[in-house]
Amino acid sequence: LNRSMISHSDCLKATQREGMLLTEILSRNPDILCLQEVDRLEKLIPQLEASSYKTLYACGPGKRHGCMIAYRDALFDLAEHTSIEYDVLTLRESGTEVQRIASSRRTKNIGLIAALSSKSNSHEGYVVATTHLFWHPSCVDIFLSSLSFYSNPGFSFTYERTRNSYLDRQAGLLLREIYAFREKHSLHEWPCIIAGDFNFPPSDPAYAFLVGETLSPTQSKIMADSRVIHISIDPSILPDNPVPPKDDEEGATATAADPDRVITNSRRAYAEDGLLSNDELEVLFQNVGPLRSLYDEG
Repeated sequence: LNRSMISHSDCLKATQREGMLLTEILSRNPDILCLQEVDRLEKLIPQLEASSYKTLYACGPGKRHGCMIAYRDALFDLAEHTSIEYDVLTLRESGTEVQRIASSRRTKNIGLIAALSSKSNSHEGYVVATTHLFWHPSCVDIFLSSLSFYSNPGFSFTYERTRNSYLDRQAGLLLREIYAFREKHSLHEWPCIIAGDFNFPPSDPAYAFLVGETLSPTQSKIMADSRVIHISIDPSILPDNPVPPKDDEEGATATAADPDRVITNSRRAYAEDGLLSNDELEVLFQNVGPLRSLYDEG
């Protein structure tokens, strides 16, 4: 939501929303909850505990909100858990640190993974993972398949989502780390549930990678346009907008400084930046195998 469009109302403030949100969540009577952009823990956790849930929380460095996994205390025990920071995970074994990480922007986004063992049989359970992948207002143009976007000299951060080709990179790293988590704790037979705020629709390249589909020409074009380097990776880039953002909402303040929704403070990626090609990203996802998506299952 663009909060500036409804500045005359308090309807988006937490004091107005949190009671309704919790009522809506608990009305579904879930056994396992995956939540993102979680804050006000001093309010939320006691209410979840009063409803017989235990909670696991993690956030990125300096973030004011994070990810949470909640589970029914009567059904599950927390057997193992870990959190992952996409900004520091490597994708290559050789090269400079920047090339090994192969990121286009520092985002402070994380993933949270938990092994929940059944209280009725500790050898059975679920591996549950949640995440909040990077978002920027310019990505809206991609989601709407705006033809004008492709002739626009601006950039999108789709690459970073996929590794994190922004989303693509992060999504691939999440799968890799879930697989490593299952291997480390010998949880190969436990079903894995991944739920979160992925910030992409089924038409996005990251979704195609996740479910094992071949990229369409349009998706390949999106990936090519999204291979950019942000000033957070290369400080030598001259900033387009020297005014720092006022908060840490991913891209939330970008529209104020950039009404055309064009990525700023970035340059095109060069070979020496080490960003993964589409083929390399495909291998990253293939090493884990395609996921079954509720979008496809219906």
